Amino acid sequence: MAKKSQKKVAAKTAVPSPIKCICGPIKGKRLTVFENITVGPGTSFDSGVAHDLDGYRYVNYWLLAKHPLSRPMDTISLEVVFEYPGKMGAAGFSNLEDADERGAIPIPLITPSGTPGAYGGFVVRVPVIGPGARAIVINNGPETYDFSVYAYATA
Repeated sequence: MAKKSQKKVAAKTAVPSPIKCICGPIKGKRLTVFENITVGPGTSFDSGVAHDLDGYRYVNYWLLAKHPLSRPMDTISLEVVFEYPGKMGAAGFSNLEDADERGAIPIPLITPSGTPGAYGGFVVRVPVIGPGARAIVINNGPETYDFSVYAYATA
């Protein structure tokens, strides 16, 4: 009889198997949005393809401009369009998380290059607010450049 009670006790106090923890560094995602695309004065270039950013919190875009005479960029902008793939895209953002932001007007997700002649490239950090994103380079300056845009998404 003692053996039967021991079996019952053992069955009732079974310890569940330990939870396996997969630990390690948070990995990011590197993307080539486009490379060496020529954009003249008063024109723009849209990457056209929404890159998958689902599950990431931030995306950092590097915009690089090359000029045949090595001139720094002048009046260049980078616009980010978040997309719900196959349905719609949006380049405006309004955060209504806080009560005092009711009635907020969406702001464009666009960053200008800054002071004319100051840079040959810049980085834009954006919170991911959609499962996919496209990038648009807008050249409102007087020169033609070859642009490359790269992205790095982080958790």
